[in-house]
Amino acid sequence: MNPLLNVGSASALADSPGAYGGEPGEADESVVMRGGARREATGLESSKDVTLFGFHNLTRDPINTRSGNVQVQPGARLLGPASGYTIRTKTGNITIRDATLQGNIATSAGHILIESGSRVEGKVEHLGGSGRRSTRADILVNGAEVNGDIEANRIELVNASVRKVSMGDAFETEWAEARLEVSGQVVVESIECKSRCLIVGQGGLDNRLPTAIGAGTVQYLDLTPPTTLAALMELTRLPACEEALPSGAWHEAQHQLERLCSPALDRHRAAIDPNERLAWGRHLTNSGTALGQRFATWLEYDPARLLLGLKAQSRDGLERSCAALAVALLVRDQGAGGGLDRWILEEASSSAAACGARWPIIQQHINRLEGRDGQGAPWIVAAGSREAFNTTALSRRPDGEQTRYFIEFRQQLKALGDPAEPR
Repeated sequence: MNPLLNVGSASALADSPGAYGGEPGEADESVVMRGGARREATGLESSKDVTLFGFHNLTRDPINTRSGNVQVQPGARLLGPASGYTIRTKTGNITIRDATLQGNIATSAGHILIESGSRVEGKVEHLGGSGRRSTRADILVNGAEVNGDIEANRIELVNASVRKVSMGDAFETEWAEARLEVSGQVVVESIECKSRCLIVGQGGLDNRLPTAIGAGTVQYLDLTPPTTLAALMELTRLPACEEALPSGAWHEAQHQLERLCSPALDRHRAAIDPNERLAWGRHLTNSGTALGQRFATWLEYDPARLLLGLKAQSRDGLERSCAALAVALLVRDQGAGGGLDRWILEEASSSAAACGARWPIIQQHINRLEGRDGQGAPWIVAAGSREAFNTTALSRRPDGEQTRYFIEFRQQLKALGDPAEPR
């Protein structure tokens, strides 16, 4: 899988708690439905997790859950109604592995994973619209076939075959773009774009994929090495920080933070022409500083929203957010925040510890946000020169209050260690 694509491999998703069906529902127990030969199963409407084995005829009673996740196990076959949905969840995730499903599936605010040789005959739909923004794909199809339409704002296809992809919202005004990420052998018969759409991947995308139709505008970002500096800058572009905190700003910042913290930035450093490295490093540093400034704005103007966003993050998201907070402390004016900063930072480090966050990963993210490589060397150092450009406040205000908070916060995060290593 292309490392620049931020969703992660399907195998990693399947093995990770909280990834596409790994989280339990609100109820204390789950429902296991084992089908018999041509037996008509009873549908379900609850908050419990649902696991399906074998054959189920759901033409009369489809699966409909609120917060419960639905998992269709290998070898299962589901027959749904001709109209409506075979499986529908509100906030629960839907996972289909090496199974066959005839009918439509949808979620309002969860995620859908179809993988491992599965075949879906019907529509796969995310109903959340433009009222939300996720930092991972709404729908991921990995090694599977969808003989129908996929409709969502964030879609990822890996070695997949899909009849039609429909992205965006004709009435969308807030989000910058809908996004389709492709890697491996992907076959798509048609693409419909209703708003601004970005298609990311490798290998001559505009030639390999059909031309997107619709009322929207489409940009292809081909990441085939050697990647151009312009393409990398487009991938990590960041809107200017605003003191105003419009609705959706948190999700947009997380989206950009995920891009800037991509390990692929390390990989592409060597592929950049030495004469372009200076501009690339400054771009990264400026983008990371601007994003840190946005987090600093939340620290000062809306700490409640910042804390709410932090607590809703996965482990990976918290690791990135903690790095952004560390940078935020060094781009703020002296004396801003005071004790409020310390309270938020303690909550952030506590949440990071509770979800098993890893200090080595946080440190790598801090380096990337500051325009440094994995060893802390500035990326903006041009080949053969000694220029070092440091935009952090550590060297300018070594005794300041914000610097002291940064050091304390860094020590709290450093104490997390790496859960993968024995103590």
